[in-house]
Amino acid sequence: MLPLQADCTDRAQIRRMTEAVLAKFGRIDVLVNSIGSAKSGRFLSLSEEAWRDSLELKLFGIVRCCREVVPHMQRAGWGRIVNLIGHRGRQPEAQSMPAGVANAGLINFTKALGDELVRDGILVNGVSPCPMNTRRLDYMVKAKAAMAGISEQAAREEFLRDIPIGRFAEPREIAPLIAFLASARNTYISGTTISIDGGATRTT
Repeated sequence: MLPLQADCTDRAQIRRMTEAVLAKFGRIDVLVNSIGSAKSGRFLSLSEEAWRDSLELKLFGIVRCCREVVPHMQRAGWGRIVNLIGHRGRQPEAQSMPAGVANAGLINFTKALGDELVRDGILVNGVSPCPMNTRRLDYMVKAKAAMAGISEQAAREEFLRDIPIGRFAEPREIAPLIAFLASARNTYISGTTISIDGGATRTT
């Protein structure tokens, strides 16, 4: 085990993290990208800086991590990349535009990168969960309540109305899919983003 910290808006820090992993383990077989968040707000209230910050971390952060790791996987002739992609990439919400735009871009990126790398023995996929019971959900509920002028309980219920199964996901319900896609057992899935969202996705 090797805990490391890096700012994924800074390519130099990502490179140092990658080099530290290689120094300890000698190779990188798996990259799971679960990076950052995006700003929420009404369209005209979001500054250009807020948009840029959101895309810089959530979209380009994943691109940067892939750029650093992929050459090492190519030399080994094997690799698995899994990108965590929020469900707003397929289910837009007016007050979550930066997240939706970043995540839609990541769906496209995942497919294109998967197509490019598959003949190198590298499979690239995405997992798209609905909101999970985490601290991030608490932040989203508070932000929605503040923007809409409603209670946090009402904001939480609004989120739940979009999920037919009627509850938020638990991390343990998402992790097995990520583990499978990142493993040697996955031999034929590449370039796709799989929704795991309690039935929330309306279109693919």
